[in-house]
Amino acid sequence: MSEGLSCAVFGIVYSSIINILATKHFWCVTACFHNKRNLGVVYDKYFNPFPVTGLAFILTVVGCCINEWASGTWTEVSLTKEEYKEVYEKHLANLLKFDEHTRTHGVLPAMLQCLHDNGR
Repeated sequence: MSEGLSCAVFGIVYSSIINILATKHFWCVTACFHNKRNLGVVYDKYFNPFPVTGLAFILTVVGCCINEWASGTWTEVSLTKEEYKEVYEKHLANLLKFDEHTRTHGVLPAMLQCLHDNGR
C-alpha cells in the first residue's frame, strides 16, 4: 500500500454495497477464504490484491441493480453479457484511467489491497 494511505481513507471501499459485494458475494462465490483449501487461499497470488476486473464487475452489478429500480418500481433486469459487456468494459477502462492519473499516489492499488484485506 502506498505510504500514508490507509483503508480508512477510501470511501468506495467502505460503501455498504461495494463492501458487501466484495467481501460477502465476490469472495464467497469466486475465492472463498473460509478454509485452507478454498480458491482464495490456494491461489492467493491471483486474488491479492483484489482484482481490478472484480471491482469493475461489482460496479456493473450495482448498475444492473439500479436499473431494476429505474422506473421507481422493481422490475427484473437480467445481468447478461449482451446487455452489460459494454458497461463492464467502460467501468474497467475508467478504473484503469483512474489508476493512470493517480499512479504516483498508488490510490487504486491501495484500494484493491483494502478490498482484499477486508474480504479475508
